[in-house]
Amino acid sequence: MSNGPLNTALTSAPKKQASRDVTKSRACCSENELIDITGIRQGAFDATVANATDGSRILYHLGEYCAGPHKKDARTAYEDGRVVLAIRKRSKWQFEYLAIPVSRK
Repeated sequence: MSNGPLNTALTSAPKKQASRDVTKSRACCSENELIDITGIRQGAFDATVANATDGSRILYHLGEYCAGPHKKDARTAYEDGRVVLAIRKRSKWQFEYLAIPVSRK
């Protein structure tokens, strides 16, 4: 079997489709829905969760390990079932600690 143009076209088509699928999934979660409370003092987490819209994400800490003034409030909200906690890697030693409010429906 040769590595002619036919084989190249067949192998590159699924990759293009996959990249379109990734683009579609990222479109559903725009960066406008990110609420950054990393610079706000303790006590703002619960109010932010109460006022957040469906699909929004709350950035409550940025760093190598989960810490900061909102760590305990985030854990309590998770245990109460009000949020889902997530981590997103930014760079080698930099992580975003996110809280995603659970739908109230």
